[in-house]
Amino acid sequence: MWHWMEIALIFLIFQDYTQSLRLVEVRIPNYVVKGSSAQLECLYDLDGESLYSVKWYKDGNEFYRYVPRDMPPAQTFLLPGVLVELHNSSDAIVTLRNVNLQSAGRFRCEVSGEAPSFQTVTEHGDMVVVSLPDQGPPKITGGRPRYQIGDWVRINCTVGRSKPAVELSWFVNGDPAEPRALRKFPSVISGREGLETSILGLQFRVEQHHFRNGDMKLKCVASLSTLYWRSNEESVEGDRPQKAPVLESRETVYASNSRADPVQGMSLREIFVTKILSFFIQPNAASKTDSHLMAHAPSLLLLLVVATAIASGCVEELYMWLQDNIIEQQEKRQEEQRRKLSFENEKGYTKREGGELMPIQQPEKRIISSKINHVISTEYEAVMPLLQWRLHRQQQRQQKQLKFQQQQLHQLQQQKQQVQICRQHWHVNELNEGVVERKCKRAYELKFVNLCAEMLPVLTAMTASSVATYATVADVHCDAVIAESDVVPAVAAALPIKRLLAVR
Repeated sequence: MWHWMEIALIFLIFQDYTQSLRLVEVRIPNYVVKGSSAQLECLYDLDGESLYSVKWYKDGNEFYRYVPRDMPPAQTFLLPGVLVELHNSSDAIVTLRNVNLQSAGRFRCEVSGEAPSFQTVTEHGDMVVVSLPDQGPPKITGGRPRYQIGDWVRINCTVGRSKPAVELSWFVNGDPAEPRALRKFPSVISGREGLETSILGLQFRVEQHHFRNGDMKLKCVASLSTLYWRSNEESVEGDRPQKAPVLESRETVYASNSRADPVQGMSLREIFVTKILSFFIQPNAASKTDSHLMAHAPSLLLLLVVATAIASGCVEELYMWLQDNIIEQQEKRQEEQRRKLSFENEKGYTKREGGELMPIQQPEKRIISSKINHVISTEYEAVMPLLQWRLHRQQQRQQKQLKFQQQQLHQLQQQKQQVQICRQHWHVNELNEGVVERKCKRAYELKFVNLCAEMLPVLTAMTASSVATYATVADVHCDAVIAESDVVPAVAAALPIKRLLAVR
């Protein structure tokens, strides 16, 4: 008899165990796009038991509860980043709307059975909220429209701003780029939400196999799980064989011709001014056609030169260039005059046996000296105005710089004086319950007092910690030594002072 009773008891215990509450599946989306909705599913099997409650938690904090015996059965609890749609939620499904980056985290479902067992089962899953890039497809920078064999390709692919960071990959002619050609850069984090900008570089030396039908295709792909996939592709050309020598010879000429270097740094307007002025300064160096044109050119051409120089902003450079050319030409003419006079002097000298000069040579010597003096004086008169103008310009610059420095020093001294005056009149009247008195009457002093008054808190009820903080701030920034016992009345007096300053 007892044997059969033991068997029956074991059967009942086993039956109770096999009919216990269990969770079938908890479905939580791994990735959700920012601004969209998300569904959380908690599928369970009561297996004969009654449901007591279904609760949802995010990072350990309850935000949704479903109790069948309550009216209404569903209720929510405020939690940052969690907005529940009650009309689309039940015991098995919870719908979140307008998810943001704060909605990401670990979600846990907890199902409890009815008394007397109150058996509870739980399961969790993680959800990541994705902020997709807001700047279109990947951006490729640093590339060139044409490459030759042996050139280096150095380009970057940039995608921003997203969270988490987008995964980037490079393809050359449809094939994944070699890992050694990739240049990985750390993500750039910006904004309060910590959005990340992804950058991936590609660097390799161009070889013959990189070109297919004369072209090379460089493709950048950006992806983020299954939610985002975009690409950008650039097609670059390879130099044709017949054009390669021409390009190479041009580069060689530019690299070896040192006379062309100054021209490369000049603008088109400066080159035009230089060409026109060469007709006036060096007419002999110009071609026959140019000289013929200048011989019949109107006088308004000189005005055109001056106007062009003013428009190009190189008037000073024009004068300096004129000065250098005039001095150079004058030196050449002076050297020619010396040679000519030296030749005439040698012809006028005749030597006797004792080396004495003939009497006729004395007047010739005086004539030659006068010619030399005339040449030197003429050159001096031509060059001196330019030299004086340059010296005058330098003096003007020095005077302006000195005046600017004096103004800055004066402003600094004036500011120090204003602060010192305001310090003498800004204080707290202890006899009048700490009311702040204002005795600064000048305009700049009123601005200083207004600045200090704006720093005063407008709340009259302050805690002990905020009172001590205010006293420290007032001591440092407002140049006023305020005791902690006088802080509250000083705060009460802040608003009247601000209104008084606004009226005045």
